[in-house]
Amino acid sequence: MYGRIPHQQGYRSSGRVQGTQGTVPVHLRGWTAGPLCPVRHPLHGRHRPVDMYRLRRGIVRHPRMADLRAERPVRRTRAYEAGGGKEPPPVPEQPATDHPTIQQTKKERMTMRNTSKITTLENKFPLWAVEHGCIISKDADITVSFEVELPELYTVTSAEYETIHGCWCKAVRVLPDFSVVHKQDWFVRETYKPELQKEGMSFLSRSFERHFNERPYLKHTCYLYLTKTTKERSRRQSNFSTLCRGNIIPKELDRETTEKFMEATEQFARIMNDSGFIRLHRLSTDEITGTDGKAGVIERYFSLMPEGNATLQDIGLSAREMRIGDNYLCLHTLSDVEDLPGKVATDTRYERLSTDRSDCRLSFASPVGLLLPCNHIYNQYVMIDNSEENLQRFEKDARNMQSLSRYSRSNSINREWIDQYLNEAHSYGLTSVRAHFNVMAWSDDAEELKRIKNDVGSQLASMGCMPRHNTIDCPTLYWAAIPGNAADF
Repeated sequence: MYGRIPHQQGYRSSGRVQGTQGTVPVHLRGWTAGPLCPVRHPLHGRHRPVDMYRLRRGIVRHPRMADLRAERPVRRTRAYEAGGGKEPPPVPEQPATDHPTIQQTKKERMTMRNTSKITTLENKFPLWAVEHGCIISKDADITVSFEVELPELYTVTSAEYETIHGCWCKAVRVLPDFSVVHKQDWFVRETYKPELQKEGMSFLSRSFERHFNERPYLKHTCYLYLTKTTKERSRRQSNFSTLCRGNIIPKELDRETTEKFMEATEQFARIMNDSGFIRLHRLSTDEITGTDGKAGVIERYFSLMPEGNATLQDIGLSAREMRIGDNYLCLHTLSDVEDLPGKVATDTRYERLSTDRSDCRLSFASPVGLLLPCNHIYNQYVMIDNSEENLQRFEKDARNMQSLSRYSRSNSINREWIDQYLNEAHSYGLTSVRAHFNVMAWSDDAEELKRIKNDVGSQLASMGCMPRHNTIDCPTLYWAAIPGNAADF
């Protein structure tokens, strides 16, 4: 039998469900088909609403009821809501806590949130692997590393400086085109540790060691990295550095090119060792990557510690400064010919130790070496390009200067300088190279860093150079000085 359940405000005659007040066709069986007795609610004082859950036991659902929403269950009357009920017990007080509740505004929450860009060293690391003592980068650049033993300070004469310079020039010529020579000199403050445990030491030797015990000095360590790169990589700008790129796609190495480069590096080392002034010791894989008991050159560079067990620290990059752990970096560059003096010699006269009868000679770059009393690294880059292409480009520039010489006197002067260089290059078989030099100093004290900045600038000025304090490209230049990443310059 079909029945209708009246709504509280009436029902409609349609057989379809229309909102919450629609007609619901149901099948009623048994006692549910009888009339519903009105029952007054003790609390509301009105007729008690019909509970649908009382009828579900005898209700057979019609197919149209599939579209009906599920009703909310009617809350039962609590004991204290009925007549004569007791009041509910009060809510117990919450125990006091030691930590007070801190309410923050939306502005404070945004201030405390870390909004800086953070990445891992693994994502930006430019090196791929170290195999057979060679560093391989993710751009297929291969690097051979050496530790250099240089002659002691104040012991080299002017003629010997010329001989050393000639050996460097001969060694550079044997390298193939699109190679990079990266010489990295470390100068770090340390205290002298005497070696009193040696056997057979005399009384004077022990007294000498005790005299210099814990005396501060500047320790010098020199490394040489020979890198073979490609023509595409050698002409890139700083914004193409692996530090700026989002992804690094590794390339494959050419076996024949690698073999020729390895032969050239052996000839390079032989020429320098035969000079008698400089000794090259090739670094092994353990000396590059490090072992469990000793850190390698790569790990020490990221912590700015030349020796010992280095600890990797956070690297902070910003628009005005660069931080490694607690140390802040200060970088000065020499990358333009206009910043150099009119004449550059291999050695200069050191006036403090020179007399009228004797000269004390030092190298041209000695003011930024051991004569600079602070922690710093002196990086020297020599990029070898295709010399024939460079000479052709200079010939084209000379013709352009010649055609524009009538409009400006500077064009005529530049044409004369270019012609003079081309004449010497063709006459003596010179190789044209590109060069860059920078001094990277650091300190954990802000006041000391200001003093170091002034000291580096004054030392560069004493060489006759124009000091340039670099702040924008400091992270890029630091990244290019990673052992094996000189091609990313």
